[in-house]
Amino acid sequence: MPRPRVRKGQLLALATAFCYALQNLAMRAAGATVDSFVVALFAALPTVLTSIVLTLADPSRRAKLAALWREGPSGRRLLGGLALAGLLGYAVGNPLFVKSLALGGAVIGTPSGNTVVIWSALLAVLFLGERLGRSAVAGIAIFIGGIVLLAWGQGRGTPVGPAWFWAVPLGAVAGLCWSAGSVGTRYALSRRMDAFAVLAVLGGPGLGGILAVAAGAEHLAAFAGLAAAGPEGHRVLVLMILAGLFNLGAQVTLTLAYSSETVARASIISSSSAVIVALLAWAFLGETLNPAMVAGILIVSAGVALVQGRTASGTGVGYLPNGRKNRRGL
Repeated sequence: MPRPRVRKGQLLALATAFCYALQNLAMRAAGATVDSFVVALFAALPTVLTSIVLTLADPSRRAKLAALWREGPSGRRLLGGLALAGLLGYAVGNPLFVKSLALGGAVIGTPSGNTVVIWSALLAVLFLGERLGRSAVAGIAIFIGGIVLLAWGQGRGTPVGPAWFWAVPLGAVAGLCWSAGSVGTRYALSRRMDAFAVLAVLGGPGLGGILAVAAGAEHLAAFAGLAAAGPEGHRVLVLMILAGLFNLGAQVTLTLAYSSETVARASIISSSSAVIVALLAWAFLGETLNPAMVAGILIVSAGVALVQGRTASGTGVGYLPNGRKNRRGL
């Protein structure tokens, strides 16, 4: 039996996992003292601004966006859907996830947010016509089982705080919000939209929503006071800037991965950040890593490997709504 060949999209999704893990650690360290909307604002800022600048500075990207708008209802629905998905993901999902990290730590918050794997796969089946073969379904089930065991093992260790359990539903809702952006991105790329243009349309409304809440509730003013207060404020500011830069790397690599991988496959590789963040949080933040969590890490890895494997039931061709074939179905 030939060994599965590692593809470019898989490597990009793995790079996404490392970027997300580092971002989550930085947000976890900063989120204990700063409002979740402010952390989410800093995390999104580099990605959104870079995407908008690159889109506006490139005549071909501007022309393609204008042509999509002039296309009529179909093109405008696409742009409006991306904007709505961005508002949902950035202004709702990101603050909820930051709160999940603050309540449950990186090792519980990250797996909870990684339920985006489930939501993205289901939405892609419903709206994009992507297919889930038996090996893919089994791999996702094993992956989720490992995530649950990882979180359970953390709960048996030293609790991060008395309200750690709330990190699970908050992270899961954040994952659901993000899944809209995953599916929208995959569809937009199938319509020949440029990756940075997609990120700009997704991020602009979302960043505006976060900024409105943070400024209206005076969270930005409170953070400015903290940042100017001394070394601790400077440390938090550096952490938030790093979170934004890691998010930029994650968003770019994941968006590019969607151009050659199905949503389910790219999402499950990138969501292996739960494994990476568990090890890093144990090494650098002193969070719990016990035998149950180690078992969860191994099970997560097995689920990822199974989804990547090619089986007779897992190589069918799926179709996107515009009639284009997926490069490789699940």
